[in-house]
Amino acid sequence: MFIKNCATCHSVQKGDKTLRAGPNLWGVFGRKAAAQKDYTMYSEAIKKSGLIWNDQNLDKWLTNSGGFMPGTNMYYMQADASVRKTIIDYLKTLK
Repeated sequence: MFIKNCATCHSVQKGDKTLRAGPNLWGVFGRKAAAQKDYTMYSEAIKKSGLIWNDQNLDKWLTNSGGFMPGTNMYYMQADASVRKTIIDYLKTLK
């Protein structure tokens, strides 16, 4: 599910600094939003959010990122709760 829905814009390889449209998601679960220092394209909305990437926030984000956080650079909508859960469960393993 991650490859189909997210891998075009996001890497999940530990230490990968390849510039992509989105930040590397290795270790994202439990991390503060916009905390990856080598990624410079965060929106002001996400930088100021103070958000922690937990189950609830990731689910809201994946459901409708632009609706959850107006002003974000990422616009993604996944209506299928089982797909969102699969992606979130995968992100939890990346540590």
